[in-house]
Amino acid sequence: MYDLLVGSNGQDGKILSNLLIEQGIDVILVSRNDILIQTKSIKKRIERNSNWFNIFSDLSIRNVFYLAAISRSSEHINKESSIEQLSTNSVDMFSIINTLLSSGSSPKLFYASSSLVFGNRDLDLVNEQTSRAPSCIYSKSKLIGEYICDSLTKDGIESYTGILFNHESSYRKSNFLFSKVIQTAIYAQKSNKQVELKLGDPTSKLDVGYAPEFIEAIISLINSSSPGSYIISTNTLFSISEIVDMILSNLGVKHLVYVNYESSNLIRPPRQIRGDNSKLESVLGWKPEIFGQDLVSRLVVDYQKENLFN
Repeated sequence: MYDLLVGSNGQDGKILSNLLIEQGIDVILVSRNDILIQTKSIKKRIERNSNWFNIFSDLSIRNVFYLAAISRSSEHINKESSIEQLSTNSVDMFSIINTLLSSGSSPKLFYASSSLVFGNRDLDLVNEQTSRAPSCIYSKSKLIGEYICDSLTKDGIESYTGILFNHESSYRKSNFLFSKVIQTAIYAQKSNKQVELKLGDPTSKLDVGYAPEFIEAIISLINSSSPGSYIISTNTLFSISEIVDMILSNLGVKHLVYVNYESSNLIRPPRQIRGDNSKLESVLGWKPEIFGQDLVSRLVVDYQKENLFN
């Protein structure tokens, strides 16, 4: 029996695949370019082509984790076409499940949605029943994925949708907030030079947690017997300026880093929205432990351990 992970090269895919392999689970890891089948005894890489769905028809799949997405930070525009985003972010998931069902498999499904489905509204606190108002092709494609999961659930497929709020790790690309600020701060610390850091609205607030902790919640969810939609969040808010101050203070470089805040640096409008994770807590007993200052401290240590900027 395999666990199928689509989107294995992204932040969440890397964390999840490492955890599954550490647990001795046979995995199929799907990235944009290839497919890796890894068990205790074999490791086989297959080039991904237009017929890649058919690879799964002869394999016994236990769980499907659909984490694939074309996403960018709030400072960058998605350059991919709307069709490519729709396909990657949601439609391919339906094709995979349909292929598995046709071959006789009936796997559990986890789909990674996004808090962006709630739109650019300052709603303070949202839950699973809050109305959706997606405002970009990324969030619209994620909402389509939610609809697909709802339909599959009605057809008897055990489906779990995680509405993920911001979550960070040292796997993030350098144009995302935490990675960008920590990179700059570590460079300033090592070089002892003054540097400029360009960011967006300092008053914008984030509900942001630690990615490995969110992935543990995802694994616990798919191993439960309570399908449905779940918000995965910290239920706390920190402003951009608070986050930046915590990072620079942690590394002792406030005197070296000049932060240039300009709203024009943002492509996506800022918003302030918290996720109510009480449903997840009631079902799994899960509560995030790493956010705020603890999140900053953990991320700084993670980056330094990996020697990413040597």
